[in-house]
Amino acid sequence: MSATSKAFEEGFNSCLNTPYRNPYPEDSNEFNDYERGRTQKLKRSSGYLSEHDFLPDNFFVERRPKPQETPNRYAKAKYK
Repeated sequence: MSATSKAFEEGFNSCLNTPYRNPYPEDSNEFNDYERGRTQKLKRSSGYLSEHDFLPDNFFVERRPKPQETPNRYAKAKYK
């Protein structure tokens, strides 16, 4: 299993704009190599992360504390 296997090259050369379809059986080394190749393609693609940012830079996320929950009856009885 080398980084330059046929399956790795196929995964690396697969088009990222198409739905994911690994042609190899799930429990095979070729399946893993194909996924490694496709993942490397994603990591090395120029602009991949900038096109898929989840929030704009000027977006403010308001942090709110969780409301205090009262312990249930079991917890109250156990920790008396």
